Amino acid sequence: MPRPSQLLVLACFLAACSAHQPPVPEEPTGIGRLEVVVVDGADKQPLPAARVTLSHARGYVKDTTVQADGNGIASFPVLRPG
Repeated sequence: MPRPSQLLVLACFLAACSAHQPPVPEEPTGIGRLEVVVVDGADKQPLPAARVTLSHARGYVKDTTVQADGNGIASFPVLRPG
């Protein structure tokens, strides 16, 4: 049978756990963001001005094409569902 001190520790632990409430997540907006670095397959150097198309075979996102910046970064700032 547990000692009273063990029961007290257990009770305090359970009280602390039940008092913690995880943060409520924000409502999903259906909007996301994606950045990719386009590199040359041979030398792994960034490819500035490369055109990048993002698409999905089932239409989960609309086909979107952007041009990479001088550092080879292609940014899709707003992704909307299909």
